[in-house]
Amino acid sequence: MNVEPYKDLIKDERGNYYVAVQIEGNELTLVNAMLERSYQDLVEFNEEFKKKCGL
Repeated sequence: MNVEPYKDLIKDERGNYYVAVQIEGNELTLVNAMLERSYQDLVEFNEEFKKKCGL
């Protein structure tokens, strides 16, 4: 199975989701997906966004 960093979600038996952040040989480093995604900017599709994009 090929796991791609920052793309594939991995679900455990408790229903938690993780994302691979590093792969080296047979080692796979996982981070809770919600935690990893919380550091990314959120883009809201609102009136301000429409004006900036010319929609």
